[in-house]
Amino acid sequence: MSDHPSFMSVLTTWSFEPQIVLILALTGVIYAVGLRELGRRGKLWRLVRRRQALFFALGLLSLALALLSPLDTYDTRLFSLHMAQHLILQQVAPPLLLLGNPIPVLLAGLPLSLVRPMMRAQRRTPWLRGLTHLLRRPAVAWTVYVGSVLGWHIPALYQATLIHPGLHLLEHLCFIASGVLFWWVVIEPQPGPVRRDPGLRLVFAATTMLPMVLLGGVFALPATVLYPTLAGHAPLWGLAPIDDQRLGGIVMWLLGMPIDIVTASILFFAMMKDDATGGAPRPVRPIDELSDFSLFLRR
Repeated sequence: MSDHPSFMSVLTTWSFEPQIVLILALTGVIYAVGLRELGRRGKLWRLVRRRQALFFALGLLSLALALLSPLDTYDTRLFSLHMAQHLILQQVAPPLLLLGNPIPVLLAGLPLSLVRPMMRAQRRTPWLRGLTHLLRRPAVAWTVYVGSVLGWHIPALYQATLIHPGLHLLEHLCFIASGVLFWWVVIEPQPGPVRRDPGLRLVFAATTMLPMVLLGGVFALPATVLYPTLAGHAPLWGLAPIDDQRLGGIVMWLLGMPIDIVTASILFFAMMKDDATGGAPRPVRPIDELSDFSLFLRR
């Protein structure tokens, strides 16, 4: 890998790792099969709108951008690119995928020989149901989301991910999983009319902004390099390690904060709409997704 790559050489450094390509392609195929199956049963546009299918496709494309593009090729060389990659994995791809209402579509796209055991396990395994409901609690989702961001940027742990590929992969999986938990509470892609009050979801989303702003400041303001392993690399494009670190903090502010602000704005206007129409907060009941989909999954 050249220390001074040209613009064109960077654009052509896509990795196309077979495992990632296979997982993304298989997920897309299952979703497409699910859309066809729901359409065959006349339930397609009642459960999933066209724009939701587009959101899901954009979510898969954003994962491909983060994991296969030059962002992944150079993420161990430039901290700023690493930060951009993490933001996509945690704040861009998960909400897009969840806006695609994936559960009914993916379940409809899977063979019944797989779906039926999943539904039985969900109904008959108390600890599995309890774990599912626990992870969807706002306090748990918030803690996992913020803890994932802060924890993986502890200098010793962050530098270990640059050396050990397996740990680097685990880091990416944690970002995606914590992002799904967080955005599940915000978006609530579940069947039925039961939803949390928008005001509660607004508080939940807004309280994540402060830790992210502070972390961006930790990267952008110090005069010392926090990650010596990165400093040991020859700088790309003449970018000094401390400038790269500061750029990473700015990337976190410029890309992460607008997403949080837009999300908070949408929830704020939803809350105002509920207040204007006199809508009372609807109670939340624990929803067993697999059981709730059992009826329309019959073929």
